[in-house]
Amino acid sequence: MDGQPLIVRRSERWARSSAIVADYTALRDEDLDWDERRELMTELASRIEAEGLLDAGGWAPPAP
Repeated sequence: MDGQPLIVRRSERWARSSAIVADYTALRDEDLDWDERRELMTELASRIEAEGLLDAGGWAPPAP
C-alpha cells in the first residue's frame, strides 16, 4: 500500500474511528429502544462513512 506495515495502518485507522465511536456509548444501553438504537447506528454509520472508514460488510444500516 504505502510501505507501512499493516499494524501501523490499522492502528492509525483505529485512532480515527475510535474518536467517532466514543460518541456512541449509549448503544451499550440494554434499555435503549430499537428506534433510538437504529437512529444512533445510522448516524454512526454516516460519520464512519464520511471519514472514509466504512468497509464492505454491512455492519451498519445504510445512511439515509
